[in-house]
Amino acid sequence: MIYYILAAIALLTAPVLSYSSGAPTAVCDTLAPQHGGLLSQETNVPYTLTLSSTSVNDVEPISITLKGNSEADVIKGFVIQARVNGKPVGKFEPQGLSQTIDCSAPGDTLTHKKISKDINQIDAKWYPNSGLKGQNVQFVATVVQRGDIFWVQKINESVQVV
Repeated sequence: MIYYILAAIALLTAPVLSYSSGAPTAVCDTLAPQHGGLLSQETNVPYTLTLSSTSVNDVEPISITLKGNSEADVIKGFVIQARVNGKPVGKFEPQGLSQTIDCSAPGDTLTHKKISKDINQIDAKWYPNSGLKGQNVQFVATVVQRGDIFWVQKINESVQVV
């Protein structure tokens, strides 16, 4: 009898597919993790995205930091894009446990590498493309705290390209 119950539970449980080596390009438009149909959290986001400046010229990078608000707010995965009119722009220079994927152009989306220890901060640099002068660039982030706990596009900051 116990085997039937365990089998039923196994069949009814939605699988959680995580990408420990970084987000796949399937997330490029929505930035939503492919975690077996699970939904984004609607609670307050315990992470902040900080930009080193509110304006940047079109040839110099800015530093970005994604950080948990407390030591308990670990980062198990993330995706960050800089967008104009909903499309990724610029190029990220990854540092540490981050890497880029190519959504619309090489290096336009930042994601994680395999994160095997608890971390609560990610740093990187972002370079605007030529032709962005005068544009307001919106940074959008998705953060995974655990396979079933994540916030999709809930973290936003912007920079003006001058």
